[in-house]
Amino acid sequence: DKFEFYIRAGSTSRPATREQIIRLSQEGGIIHVESLAVSGTSFDDINLEIFRQFYNKNYGENIKMDDKETLIEKLTQLDMLVKSSVSGLVCSIAGILLFGRDPRKYLYQSGMRLIAYPSLEPDIDASVDTEINGCLAEMKDEFGNILFPGLITKIEQRLQLIIYHEKLENGGFKRIGEWDYPIDVLRELIVNSFVHRDWSMTIQNRIEIFPNRIEITSRGALPNSQTIEKILAGTQYPRNNILLKTIKDLGFMED
Repeated sequence: DKFEFYIRAGSTSRPATREQIIRLSQEGGIIHVESLAVSGTSFDDINLEIFRQFYNKNYGENIKMDDKETLIEKLTQLDMLVKSSVSGLVCSIAGILLFGRDPRKYLYQSGMRLIAYPSLEPDIDASVDTEINGCLAEMKDEFGNILFPGLITKIEQRLQLIIYHEKLENGGFKRIGEWDYPIDVLRELIVNSFVHRDWSMTIQNRIEIFPNRIEITSRGALPNSQTIEKILAGTQYPRNNILLKTIKDLGFMED
């Protein structure tokens, strides 16, 4: 049987779009968007070097790069790969966002748009307007040095060109660097903007820099029955459990 869904608007009803059906199902707790299949992807769209380092570190195993069968097994167990009725085994939204070779190729809403305005309000004459793309996970060497920067690090590096300045220390000759805003706070806000957003919405997150403030926009309303009052009271209801757990394992957030 074929079912049709309609959205009521005032005194009229109109057919619901696929995005609206997904969003309503997500709000009702029926599906988790982050685990949905991404059409056109395959096992080859996962950056296996980054995933392998992540898995070996957090799960105490030593998977070899040429052990494709085991890599597929682990990716499937973590819902980074899912079965599609049309294409077989494909990447999930979480898989592409966390470990994808080129997330923007398949998910228009991935990445971050960074805009800097010379005035106090949005203006068409932005001094910076760029898109920053990449997977959220990154690769480090044994000493913690970044070998392959992830999206969070790329955003931080781009911000450093705009809101980081050097000055002479106490009028001397030694130059010291200083962020206009606490970088630890900015990093946490940026991480949260990806972990808690609604990935059924096909619009990028955005950072807008003004002379007197920074605005970070993360897409989507509060999940399910969550309210501002409940948040202030300490109630937690994560929308994207896969992203949340993996981001914690990657060391980008604690709680």
